[in-house]
Parts: sequence; structure tokens; C-alpha cells
Amino acid sequence: MQAALDDWDDVHAALAELSAAVLDEGADAEPLDVRALAAPLPRAYEWVDGSAYLSHIALVRKARGAELPKTLFTEPLVYQGGSGVLLGPRDPLVLPDPEWGLDLEAEVAVVLGAVVSSNYPANRMGALASRFPTCRFGCRGR
Repeated sequence: MQAALDDWDDVHAALAELSAAVLDEGADAEPLDVRALAAPLPRAYEWVDGSAYLSHIALVRKARGAELPKTLFTEPLVYQGGSGVLLGPRDPLVLPDPEWGLDLEAEVAVVLGAVVSSNYPANRMGALASRFPTCRFGCRGR
């Protein structure tokens, strides 16, 4: 996936054709063994998480004993960070200490190719490489 993203302009048309052929069941493809699936990006350069559900933000902050941001109702709440490990759909979830609590969230991942910031509104859909459901977890006590 990372190699495809790195060369997205050169490979996305061929990948779209292959995907359409497999979905139309006309391609010579083997059945998918979901047990063999790994994370599409085991590591990514970064992630950006936009929090949209105010009730969820309030619950998570309360569990951590943290105050709500003063700008919660006027500015989007966005987290950005590095992603050292992204788990696959059947990888074990390891909680270091049950006392920390577990925060499990269903999310939508959007994978972008190159985005030129000077004309972002005009090119944003051209940068969309993939989207898929994902699940994020964190430890509330940490």
C-alpha cells in the first residue's frame, strides 16, 4: 500500500481497473482468506484524527480527569502524531495494564496521496487514495 501511495499518480488507474475486475467477478482471482489479512499500512508517516462527537470528547476527557478545551465549540479538535504500529484486523490487542482502562473507537480512515496545500480545495478529491473502516484504541489512564 505504501508503495502504491508513493507512486499514486502512476498506479491508481491500473489499481482501479483491477479492483473493478475483481468486484465484477470476471477476473481470475482467488478467494480472499480474511485470516491472512494484515494492516494495509503497518506503519504510516503520520495520522491526523479529527474529533467530531462532542459527547465522546467530554466522556474521554472526564475519564482522564482533563478539562474540556475552551475552544471546543468554536474550533475543530484535531490530533496529529506518528504511527509506529498499525494492527491488522486479526492482530491481538494488548492492553499493558487493565487498570488503565480501554477506549475503543470505531473510525473511518481516509488515506491521501500528495496534497498541494496551495490549491487544497481544488485538488482534495484527486488526493483521495482509499477509505476504510478502522478501530482505534487507547488507554484512558495514560
